[in-house]
Amino acid sequence: MDFGKRLSMVIEERGITQSELSEKAHIAPSSVSRYCSGKLRPQASTLERISKCLDISSDVLLGIDSTSTDTDLERSLLFYCTQIPDEKKGALISYAEYLYTTSK
Repeated sequence: MDFGKRLSMVIEERGITQSELSEKAHIAPSSVSRYCSGKLRPQASTLERISKCLDISSDVLLGIDSTSTDTDLERSLLFYCTQIPDEKKGALISYAEYLYTTSK
């Protein structure tokens, strides 16, 4: 997963908008948008402000944190699972069980 996807995921996990992050971190809204879309990477000082505002290590945002217990795949799965409406989660669990039992 690239920086932009990780940043977008963390922003959503924190329950804030890109606009709110731009205000808190004193960054132009267009820059935050470009970071999230992967069109631009922040400079070190900007990354530090983003990390502090999101209360997360810059290493995690950059994907270089080797102490993290969650892989990018696990974080992605968790993120998408939390976005699925409750009435569809049963089908997701059934499918996950099917994949698990057929992969043995």
